[in-house]
Amino acid sequence: MTELGQRLRTQMQEQSETPTGQPASEEVVYGDVDGSLVFAKRSDANQLCACHKALWTAKTWGQFRSAVGQDAYDELIEFMGSYFEGTITDFTTFYEELHARRPDATPEQAREEYVKLPVGEPPLSRRR
Repeated sequence: MTELGQRLRTQMQEQSETPTGQPASEEVVYGDVDGSLVFAKRSDANQLCACHKALWTAKTWGQFRSAVGQDAYDELIEFMGSYFEGTITDFTTFYEELHARRPDATPEQAREEYVKLPVGEPPLSRRR
């Protein structure tokens, strides 16, 4: 189950166990995702839409992170690393690979290069 799916399940359980028996007051929205009806709290749906838009419009991972915030960025990095090996890397791995190729590279130099990576760019070890 995806992270969002787990959060939705937890939210539904919490809502059903409220002392008043009343669901939380946040609005729930729904939509079709690959032929399945999906429900989400509006705040989660808005965050998902912002991430989707940023993935399509950002030219670099630095632009993407600026658009969605550090938490959403970190969550995507973890997800991509788990399901789409080689499409993205975390900064620590990037720096280790860069430092192995260029021992004089500083963390500041690595960070400058890292945020300029095009969205979808593979880690250094996967480049030709």
